[in-house]
Amino acid sequence: MAENINIGLHKAEGDFLVVSNDDIVLRSGHLKDLCHKGEVHSPVVHGGINKTFHAHLYCMPKEVYKKIGDYDESCPGPYYIDSDYWVRLVKANIPVIMNESVHIDHPEPARTLKNIKTNMKETREWFIKKHGKGYLGLVE
Repeated sequence: MAENINIGLHKAEGDFLVVSNDDIVLRSGHLKDLCHKGEVHSPVVHGGINKTFHAHLYCMPKEVYKKIGDYDESCPGPYYIDSDYWVRLVKANIPVIMNESVHIDHPEPARTLKNIKTNMKETREWFIKKHGKGYLGLVE
């Protein structure tokens, strides 16, 4: 999964990069409202967990991507790859903002986890080894 996101990020052109799941429905607002220099913006998500950073859909400036880099392909499954990216943004002091002007529906949260056989315990342990237990409160 991280590999596929990285392929898209490498091919992306322009000043802002949008990462999105394929089952997102825009409820209100415009994607351009997520574009802010020096900041990563996620919309308000309906039908999922209420948190600041949603890997379902977010926008980051290309300069932020150049600073943070690719998704970590060493993660043993899809669970926690987005949390790892979020923590890396936080550690780099990149503002991560839930943008109240954009709302999306995410009708099938955790669809990937339901369809891909993965050991969530293994990916959680990978995350803790990399960042420590202190960051679990941010991402869970």
